[in-house]
Amino acid sequence: MVTDHERRKDPHHFEPLLDRTHRALVATRRPSERTQVVSDLMGALSEIRATSPPHVWTTLARHAVDHPVGRAVHEDPLTRRCFERPCGRLGDPAVVEALCRCSGLEPTTEIGVAVHRAVLERPLALALRQRCEWLGVEIDDAVDRAAAEGRRARILAIGSRHLHEARVSSALRSGAVDDFVAVECDDERASAVRRLSLPHVRTLELPPRSLLCGRTWSWREQLGSFDLVYVPDAYVELEAACARRLTRRLFNLLRPGGRLAFFDFLRSVPDAAYMESFMGWPCEGRDLATLADLSVRIRDDEVDRRRVFRGPYDTLGYGVVDRRRA
Repeated sequence: MVTDHERRKDPHHFEPLLDRTHRALVATRRPSERTQVVSDLMGALSEIRATSPPHVWTTLARHAVDHPVGRAVHEDPLTRRCFERPCGRLGDPAVVEALCRCSGLEPTTEIGVAVHRAVLERPLALALRQRCEWLGVEIDDAVDRAAAEGRRARILAIGSRHLHEARVSSALRSGAVDDFVAVECDDERASAVRRLSLPHVRTLELPPRSLLCGRTWSWREQLGSFDLVYVPDAYVELEAACARRLTRRLFNLLRPGGRLAFFDFLRSVPDAAYMESFMGWPCEGRDLATLADLSVRIRDDEVDRRRVFRGPYDTLGYGVVDRRRA
């Protein structure tokens, strides 16, 4: 029974939640039940985060990692790698591979397996896999639009990671694109794309922030123009002013009728509590109005259509701007 003093000291019963979860992870033997224990923890953490002042939640999140349940959860190498950042950044290729393809970073303990399964069944992983599906369709649509005009499409991806959308896009696999430029920030990510050995796909090592420097038209001269430009993750790391500037510059790389697509985490990410605590993954995010504001430097007379919308699983916001044909 929780006393009044304990309730005032710990109004969310946070410590009992962690204790109870740890006992269940250790005592439970059936894999499905252990996975459910982890999923229940994620849900409970989300409720606590939603009802706590930010400074209180920050303290609780740090405490969760130091609790024995934190050590148990980190038996999942995916969760632990996010938290430890061995490559010095979030979302390195190994993490993206695990989340998008459910492969790699395989756990070796029973608890690790349960946590890993729970993470891959949650909205974070599901939303990232859905984005790959959406981008694969967009690539094929861009190729079809170009073919209808009697030419082959050019596509630019800023930070494509492992180019998982190639599993969906028949155009990428068959080499139907004229040129696909994957801009990556370092050799590790560029190598991951090159290992796919996709026809007409080439890599360019270039930090996304460098697109904010220099003359706009110099990038047009170096890269050319494209039917589709998309940015899976770079906006997560950019403040609003930089993101607006990048949006303007990438829009300038579109051919008439071309499409720009960009993404960011929403403020309503269901798994934000787990990400911020055990993964050490900040989830400030943007709402749809803020996401729409990122294209404000593009004039209406240049645009055929602009839209923002929630992706499935209430985790990612999608921004799409179509360039006017004439």
